[in-house]
Amino acid sequence: MTTHSIYTLSDASGIRYIGVTSVALEQRLKDHLRERSSKNYHKWNWINKYRTDIKIQLLFGNLTEQNAYQQEIKLIAEYKANGCKLVNQSTGGEHAALGTKRSEETRKKLRELRLGKTMSEETKRKISESCKGKTGNQGNLGKKRSAETKAKIAKALTGNTHGFKLGNKAAAKLVALTANCVVLNEVE
Repeated sequence: MTTHSIYTLSDASGIRYIGVTSVALEQRLKDHLRERSSKNYHKWNWINKYRTDIKIQLLFGNLTEQNAYQQEIKLIAEYKANGCKLVNQSTGGEHAALGTKRSEETRKKLRELRLGKTMSEETKRKISESCKGKTGNQGNLGKKRSAETKAKIAKALTGNTHGFKLGNKAAAKLVALTANCVVLNEVE
């Protein structure tokens, strides 16, 4: 059974984000730093501005998925009430419904909503045409880059560490934080 953890992201001003993860904290921090865009532009802009100063801290570990999402909702509300300027766009718990069994009545209502709704032949054809030659998210699968293109990409990426060096433990230092968003001390 996969266990989940609740973590915070912070900068020098204090805690700025609360989240749930089932992967190692170091990996989750790297995932946040690698994000190129997000539906949460506020969080994305904050990460891009402070990426070298962002710290991650474990609040709770070894939780079930449902308990983790319930606790996340409570923590986000509590931290916002205490004046933390969180970049969380939502109140948390987005994935809490995963694996939930729907009642027979709910399933019947959803089925009735979809009944009788069909796509036109033109819409089906357009979707079919747009998907031809694609395999999932790998739109460039099987396409070869020219030597010139490869050289341009290599030149553009030379020296680019995206704000951190992979394997750099400083990027994943844990910090001890209080509920009122103040950084007390760093933990090695």
